[in-house]
Amino acid sequence: MGEWSNGLCGCFNNITLCLITYVAPCYTAGKNAEAVGDSCMMVGALYALVNPAGVYFAAKAREKIREQKGIELKMGEFSNGLFGCFNNCTLCLITYIAPCYTAGKNAEAVGDSCIMVGALYAIFPIVGIYFVAKTREKIREQKGIDGGFGSDCLVHLFCPLCALVQDAQEIQPAAQAESMARE
Repeated sequence: MGEWSNGLCGCFNNITLCLITYVAPCYTAGKNAEAVGDSCMMVGALYALVNPAGVYFAAKAREKIREQKGIELKMGEFSNGLFGCFNNCTLCLITYIAPCYTAGKNAEAVGDSCIMVGALYAIFPIVGIYFVAKTREKIREQKGIDGGFGSDCLVHLFCPLCALVQDAQEIQPAAQAESMARE
């Protein structure tokens, strides 16, 4: 199997591309789709206008890149990949509508305050990122998953909804995740 030429947090190896993607992620998503034979305009526009649909198509483009390059899907030892948020569409939808709720429930599951983390995430997102990254760090420690606090912060900064769902899926069996979706 092949390997990615850069790690997930290797975006800083190409600062220009990193800045373009930060300012206009729809452009990069479209260009990636175009590189694997999909429509640049469709994926880019969906990413810009209907973010969850755009994320889905961007993830599909990434999957095609993996297949073309023979890259095995690896995401540490998390039971679901970072873009595995569609494995539980109910949880994904709840997190899209109310990410502070999922952030709080994740914190509560590792012994922190649901209300404090959820409220900080909703009111002061940058401060909230610190607390959800600390929650992710605790999840990794409990499950013996490789990683570091810096990468936890970056994942929650650049892929916040996917990271929240991944964290929730890791700490809760499927039945608990479904009951969380019904609350």
